[in-house]
Amino acid sequence: MLGSLRGITSLHFAFGHQHLGVTQAAITAELLAAKVGGEKPAMDLLAYRVTRFSRCCVD
Repeated sequence: MLGSLRGITSLHFAFGHQHLGVTQAAITAELLAAKVGGEKPAMDLLAYRVTRFSRCCVD
């Protein structure tokens, strides 16, 4: 999951790597840094949004 809470621009999250977090941390950090910095991430993050499960309070 990569995303942020609606209305709280200073809180972002990245989780759900299962036991591959260490190996996937670098690309996750790169993608999230681009999103936070207002740049276009290297790939479409739509599939990783929390809103695919809920329409409450998340972007």
